[in-house]
Amino acid sequence: MKIIYKVNLRLFKLGMVGEMHGQNAVFVWKDGHAQGILMRDHDALRVCVPLLEKNGLYDPKYSIKKGYPNTLYNQQSEDLFFFFQTLGIQVNLRAIIETLGQIYQIPPAILWQDMSTTIKQVIKEIELDYAMKIFLNKLLFTEEYWPFKMLLTSMFEHDDDDPGSMPFGKGQIPNPFLQYHKFL
Repeated sequence: MKIIYKVNLRLFKLGMVGEMHGQNAVFVWKDGHAQGILMRDHDALRVCVPLLEKNGLYDPKYSIKKGYPNTLYNQQSEDLFFFFQTLGIQVNLRAIIETLGQIYQIPPAILWQDMSTTIKQVIKEIELDYAMKIFLNKLLFTEEYWPFKMLLTSMFEHDDDDPGSMPFGKGQIPNPFLQYHKFL
């Protein structure tokens, strides 16, 4: 799992976040080791142009139908990081934790603690400025609530036959790192 954190946090530093779940990203293996990640979907890479520009990169100029909502472009760092928290951790890794916990009778709190420790280690290892480290630690480990991607309500409420991209709303859930920490 460490590679998922390293790749996405390095991408985030540059102003990008990959949609890291099994539908859109697969590991490329060589000799029994992950050598990279293959992104298969056209909308699997979200960007924040101000962060891109801060790092000397440019707007990828995604082609988006006028008048349609999109989630490829995000103006705020928090909005971009939403996709790491919701798709990278909640959709992808939470399911893995729940499955491992059930199959091997491992308390979920232990697996969440392991994930927390690994992400904190990655934040220390990769080259991030102090402000970015504080920002990530706040969003991941100290905020009482995390964003939650609400799909069904938005899909039922959407009138348009062609929304451009899958509509969704944003809600909140208790921070899983804080929620499970109290059980250790």
